[in-house]
Amino acid sequence: MEQSKKSRTENQRPAVVDLESLISKIRDYNPEADFGLIGKAFEFSQIAHEGQKRASGEPYFVHPLATANNLADYKMDTASVVVGLLHDTVEDAGVSLQVIRKEFGDEITDLV
Repeated sequence: MEQSKKSRTENQRPAVVDLESLISKIRDYNPEADFGLIGKAFEFSQIAHEGQKRASGEPYFVHPLATANNLADYKMDTASVVVGLLHDTVEDAGVSLQVIRKEFGDEITDLV
């Protein structure tokens, strides 16, 4: 019996689909994480990518959210998860590094 193949897009859908789920996942391994900063990055990235679509037609924000989700699966620190959410805002959404620095500080900007 041949198993049906999922499209590449279906295989890459993030397990976490909203901020509350992402925070819950992180809280399980890092209750001291900066959830305010994570929420700020989530909203910032969502707004920066508003109207952008992936080749599949899905909202572009699916990608940075999947990245943050993967980093949370690896139990990464707050800065890493924040950078996962922000990593394409400069390259693909036209946000300047100066804006990232003003909103998120030096460490996050250096990682982005």
